[in-house]
Amino acid sequence: MAEVSKKWIGPGLTAMAAIGVTTAILLAIYLASKQEHLIFGYFIPTAFVAVRYGSAPAIVTAIACDLCAAYFLYPPDFSFAISSPLQVAELSFFSLLALSTCQFVGGFADDERSRKSVPYKKAT
Repeated sequence: MAEVSKKWIGPGLTAMAAIGVTTAILLAIYLASKQEHLIFGYFIPTAFVAVRYGSAPAIVTAIACDLCAAYFLYPPDFSFAISSPLQVAELSFFSLLALSTCQFVGGFADDERSRKSVPYKKAT
């Protein structure tokens, strides 16, 4: 159980908190000024989770960011339906870019973690 907690629960709670804070900020900007292309603000929690926990939790974070963006930032408001084909393309582009970033950045983090877990042997 400790392994599952260390691998998924901690990163999951961190990702939910980061997504929640990011969504609150982006939603406030969206409701105040109806800015477009705010979805790219979701790269921040995705990159943070990728660096801290690796690629697998970051991929889950990117998918959750996609769902939050579709629900909160695209008209019609507070619906998963997206009215414009351009916005569907933007969401698809963000998804591909976020998933590839998760693999790239998370791969570096995974390599660093595996390097730290290998015991150091002194040369004699």
